[in-house]
Amino acid sequence: MERVWAVSGGSCGKYLAVAMPALLEALENHGELVPGKRAYNLSVRSELLGMSAATIDRLDCHGVFGQWALLKWGFTESRDSV
Repeated sequence: MERVWAVSGGSCGKYLAVAMPALLEALENHGELVPGKRAYNLSVRSELLGMSAATIDRLDCHGVFGQWALLKWGFTESRDSV
């Protein structure tokens, strides 16, 4: 999920939910998401495609994506402090 969110440019749930099919297809076509590797499989794909905008936003509220961005890009400030 974090990888898809990052590729989307950090989109909110409303936009990410709509773009999810195209993003997954693009990532799969470019070898970034390969079923059977790095915890990605057809079940995970189905879950991602079935996620509602609200669920995506709830994950973001709990800092799932923020923690990933911190590790990936070294962000040190939260959105509230910017």
